[in-house]
Amino acid sequence: MQILKKATLILTTALIANVSWSAQSDIDAIEDAYLGGQPAALVNLIDSTQGYDRFLAKYRLGMMYSFSQQSDQAKATFASLISGLEEHLVANPNDSEALVLLAYTCGYSITLDPAKATSYGQKSYQALAKAETLAPNNPRVYLVKGILQYNTPAAYGGSKDIAKQALEQALALYPNDVNSGYYWGHDEANIWLGLTLLELGDKTSALTHFQAAATLEPNNGWAKYLLSSNTQ
Repeated sequence: MQILKKATLILTTALIANVSWSAQSDIDAIEDAYLGGQPAALVNLIDSTQGYDRFLAKYRLGMMYSFSQQSDQAKATFASLISGLEEHLVANPNDSEALVLLAYTCGYSITLDPAKATSYGQKSYQALAKAETLAPNNPRVYLVKGILQYNTPAAYGGSKDIAKQALEQALALYPNDVNSGYYWGHDEANIWLGLTLLELGDKTSALTHFQAAATLEPNNGWAKYLLSSNTQ
């Protein structure tokens, strides 16, 4: 009986580890396609994945459309993503990762369509607040909190000081997140903290974080650009 219990435990542990590895391998593929500027690869990943991985792939595709000034495609992709995340959260209300992605997508969508500021702003705030309560050690919670604080005008509650605190918290948590199966955004946290530090007048520390982002993700062209443009 003891042998059977041990064998069951080993098998269960292996299955959990394999699920985590599989999820992370999909996320890594999504990030590689995004950083490599490969929209077709992201479309394929949307078609071949499910759950959170599919949501993340769609988010990255929407960001790629936005950066390439394909506004209509970006809006449509984000609208579809928000709808899908909200439907998912009805059945899985405590999915902190989905809540974080919803908060970020709603917040970013306001930049594409300011008319949605009231409805999307409230959704973004509520989703992030719930995610922080559910997962206080999730670095992506503080990554998104920092980005939203950075981009929100002070007149509407934004704060570069709060952004700095949130992004520093994200960076403190990322090393323990590497094996979570949801690991992404570590390089971005460094970039956004660097941008925040620039706004606060600390260029030396900002450059340190831009370099950290480029070291973590050598294919991050944004990090390389920020390094070169701020060292001339």
